[in-house]
Amino acid sequence: MTRDQIITDALSKINAIGLGDTPTSAMLSEAQTILNMMVQHWQNFNIFLWTVSDDIITLESGTATYYLGSEVLDVDNLFFRDDSGTDIVLESITRESYSRLNDKDQAGSPSQVYVDYQTDGPHLTFFPVYDDTDGEVGYTKTIRLQDFSASTDNPDFPARWYKALCFGLAVDLSPTWGRLSSAAFDKLALFSENARNQAKFGQYESSNMQFRVKVK
Repeated sequence: MTRDQIITDALSKINAIGLGDTPTSAMLSEAQTILNMMVQHWQNFNIFLWTVSDDIITLESGTATYYLGSEVLDVDNLFFRDDSGTDIVLESITRESYSRLNDKDQAGSPSQVYVDYQTDGPHLTFFPVYDDTDGEVGYTKTIRLQDFSASTDNPDFPARWYKALCFGLAVDLSPTWGRLSSAAFDKLALFSENARNQAKFGQYESSNMQFRVKVK
């Protein structure tokens, strides 16, 4: 589906346009803004497995802070890997804890990390400051989903999420463009929630499960 197909489907669900009709330019413009807001809001719930991946930072001697880029939303599971290949889990500390460190330039192998979430993306500050060569930090990152901008843009989603996108956008557009009764809107909102849950639960990673019976 393209951006305009999603918008058109959503508008038809709330009777803002008839089947086969084309949305106005004002509708397309506002719907694009709301669609992008909805998609970015959904990322607050950490439900998109395809946006999560592992990455490595090659440390530079004497450099404490590293910038990950504006496309990174969140980082987790940080560990330091020394030149022998040994991994050591890094302790995450708060801004307050980092500010209380007496000697922030202390050299050594990192054991702690302060993740500073700024508007341009996360900044990682390690303590102690790495003073050797061939050290790395591994981490798991969540990437920001791409916005819709052009009419032919495709969703940055697997196809299983298309129904959830259309229903979710219909709900969010309804206060402005909707022509539904309260009962019809409630039904639409329920359909939207069900579609999102089905897409979310359908993507979970599988694992083995074992049961052990405890006999007293």
